[in-house]
Amino acid sequence: MIPKNSMASSIVKPKISEKAAFLSEQGKYVFVIAQRATAPEVKKEVRQRYGVDAVDVHIINKKGKMKGRGRMLGRQARRRSAIVTLAKGQTIDIAS
Repeated sequence: MIPKNSMASSIVKPKISEKAAFLSEQGKYVFVIAQRATAPEVKKEVRQRYGVDAVDVHIINKKGKMKGRGRMLGRQARRRSAIVTLAKGQTIDIAS
């Protein structure tokens, strides 16, 4: 859990992709979030940052892929994103 006095933010950035654009037409928006962020924290920050009411938040954890170059092996960073469903009739202008 992120402390209330912390400058850390649970939402890192909005995710811009074809799938995210398709979901935004349905009133769902995708955000890259911090590793320790919880659904209630994301919901609260969406309300503060964008002034809209989030009805539901689904969190997705993605494992980092193994990558190799020659004999060197490494792992990509793991990612965590949230799909936020807004109340009917509300939208977020991600472009700005």
